Amino acid sequence: MTSVCISMRSMRVNRLSSRSYPRWLLAQSVGGGALLVSLAAVATDDVVSVALITLWCGVAFGRLVTLGGGLHGPADLVTTVRLAAAVAWLLFINPGAASAGLLALILALDLVDGWLARRFGPTPQGAIYDMEADQLTVLILAYHAVSQGLPVWVLVMPGLKYVSVLLSSFLGLPFADPKPKDGDNRRGRLVCAFTFVALWSVSLPGVSSSAKTALVAAALGLLLLSFSDDLRFLLHKEARAPELT
Repeated sequence: MTSVCISMRSMRVNRLSSRSYPRWLLAQSVGGGALLVSLAAVATDDVVSVALITLWCGVAFGRLVTLGGGLHGPADLVTTVRLAAAVAWLLFINPGAASAGLLALILALDLVDGWLARRFGPTPQGAIYDMEADQLTVLILAYHAVSQGLPVWVLVMPGLKYVSVLLSSFLGLPFADPKPKDGDNRRGRLVCAFTFVALWSVSLPGVSSSAKTALVAAALGLLLLSFSDDLRFLLHKEARAPELT
């Protein structure tokens, strides 16, 4: 019976990874890009913007979890909780040290779900849930930064993922692997962590606008380099494929 359950679980994971997830990812990239354009256009209307972000996070991540067959283990649960907490933080934010501290705790849950995945064993859909929760959290924090007076180009940060997916699809490259460099995502994790810290700094009272902008600009530069390097790697791998057959 146990082996049957494991087999059925693997079928659900493979279905998410090989068929449903790429379609979801393309739809999410188009929809997410449209959302960012809308946020840039109505950035001064907090009510409309926050409503759009809340709806988008619920629909996009909820659909992903449905396609993945639900939550499988404590790591997936923590991943979902930290995204929901980030949305709640955006909805009920009160600027100040307490708000910054709460956001730090929410972002620290990213370490917790990673530890749980190592403790109880990772699953392919768990890595996907984690990556997409990170993406939506960056979107939330980027909007918050713009709403606090940072330049609208900060919204490019979450947009890079959408552009990367659509460009890779156009070029016929694989785009649905959460660890595109042959399973090695150490650089991506470091860049993501720095991005979280840079966007978290926006919530800190007493930090100058110029310092916040500089940190966020540095994070944007690192994200651009990271996505560019992934694309270069995939292009090089695709070019070498005929030589290996």
